[in-house]
Amino acid sequence: MTAQSWQDVRAKFLLGAEQFPYLSARWYSREDRWAFLSQPLGVFEQPADPQSESLFKDAARLAVRLAGLSTTTLPPVHVWLEFMRTSKRGFQRIRAVSWRELKILAESHGSGSTGVPLEDGTIASVFKESADFCTDLEAGRRPIVDATERRRRRVDFSSTDEERTHRAVQH
Repeated sequence: MTAQSWQDVRAKFLLGAEQFPYLSARWYSREDRWAFLSQPLGVFEQPADPQSESLFKDAARLAVRLAGLSTTTLPPVHVWLEFMRTSKRGFQRIRAVSWRELKILAESHGSGSTGVPLEDGTIASVFKESADFCTDLEAGRRPIVDATERRRRRVDFSSTDEERTHRAVQH
């Protein structure tokens, strides 16, 4: 299936959401790795059904292509999940890393640190979250993924659209 539009990709994600509603994507920050799990949050972690993974990877590949994201160094599924994670699309942190752990990790990696943020987490119902994200991308609601960029634009996400537009124009 070649994606002609965000609606096509969204339909593929929704098909996955019907068949595999509990599929989640777990981010292991220290390893810079995503893993798929098949149980709802709070239930013992169990690897995902290979069919669910395959369906998600196919849909993610189409979404990455449609979004124009680069896949030169990482597989498309990793790129899509990273895009969701950094856009805060359904990503829930599992635990914060203490300063002590961060210091130990930095010392152990030395100057060869990967620069990967240390924030393990999960995107629950990843098919549904992806479908909703496609809807927003189709509508032109591209996420601002970086706090620095948010500050640069001086946008307040807690206000109404009208108030944000007014503030953005003033600055």
